[in-house]
Amino acid sequence: MLQAKQSPEASLNDVALAALTVTLQECGVRGNVGVAVPVNVRKISELRKLGNYISTATVRVDCDGSDAVTHLARYKDARRKGRMYAKRGAAMAARGALHIIASVSGRYFLDGAFASRSSSLMLSNVPPVRQELSVMGCPAKWVAALNFVPRTHQMALTLSGYQDMVTVTLQRRIESGGDDRFKDMLEIWKGQVLELAAGGRKTS
Repeated sequence: MLQAKQSPEASLNDVALAALTVTLQECGVRGNVGVAVPVNVRKISELRKLGNYISTATVRVDCDGSDAVTHLARYKDARRKGRMYAKRGAAMAARGALHIIASVSGRYFLDGAFASRSSSLMLSNVPPVRQELSVMGCPAKWVAALNFVPRTHQMALTLSGYQDMVTVTLQRRIESGGDDRFKDMLEIWKGQVLELAAGGRKTS
């Protein structure tokens, strides 16, 4: 059992963004992985606001000359044009599809309002994405859970799946010689995800 000190500076916002970065790194993403926080970032005190914040933050992932920001923009456009376009857009993204689902999963996990949309996780149906999620350590039952049309009784299930996914990546980083920062993140993440899961079931 990890005995990690709870750093007062590490907010849920910090943990979520750091976890996304670590997740992408553990997936074998080549190139520079990082999260650029907008200058006009507001102090996040509510979970709903946090979900909106992550959707507007610049998540930059250079991979084979590809940029996650481009893929995120494509996904937003796909949502406006419908499911078929979303599938086609994901196929065009190729390796970038993993970046989309990692980011979309993050927002789905943090923003119940977004999760209530039936098209919110359409891109998780793309075979390469599901395969990558399995390779990175996400249990098969949770990969399948990502394909559910979101409903209130399924929220906690998927939240738990995302927790497992992030916990595995952080644990790997610790075992590979990571510093205490990763231990702190893992402990904080475990505590915060339970609170989010409890709130997720109330989402309409």
